This record gives sequence, C-alpha cells and structure tokens, in this order.
Amino acid sequence: MDVITEFINGATVKIIARVYDGIALADPDSIVVNISKDDTVLVEDEAMEQVSTGIYEYYYNTENTGQYNGLVKVVDGAGVGAKTSIKAFSFEVRQ
Repeated sequence: MDVITEFINGATVKIIARVYDGIALADPDSIVVNISKDDTVLVEDEAMEQVSTGIYEYYYNTENTGQYNGLVKVVDGAGVGAKTSIKAFSFEVRQ
C-alpha cells in the first residue's frame, strides 16, 4: 500500500491510497483514515471513497496552518484471520 497526499486549491488535501494484494490492485474489506494535528484528533476512522479497484480517496479541508499527521488503516478478512495494514503519512499547510 502507498499513500499520496496532494493539495487542491491550497485548502483541501486529497489523500489517495492504493491497496495491493501481492502485485495487483485489490479491494480490502475496509479502509479508513485518521488525521491529527498537535495531538488533537480531527478525523477518526472515516471511510475512504473507492475510485476504482484498489484505489481510494479522502478529501480533508484544512482549517489551520501547520503540520498534520495521518494513518490509513486497511483490514482484509474478519476475526482471527484478519490482516491489518497501517501506513502513516503527514502534510504541512502553509499560509
């Protein structure tokens, strides 16, 4: 999995997650995003929107300048056999 952050119009951050099952893009059972700034949780376990097989997006409208940190969490399967992958990312919003 890789996560890309992209700024749109200087106020909206587009977070893109690509999920792979081995080599090919694949759909997990769930994919959520978390975003925080200065130890304050701003987004917690929000579902990402599917764009196509294995590609998901989330748009976040920034309210302040500064450093933001995030995690994308992917879960495939359920119960004891579930596999979880977590990828951290960060972005900075400037004036």
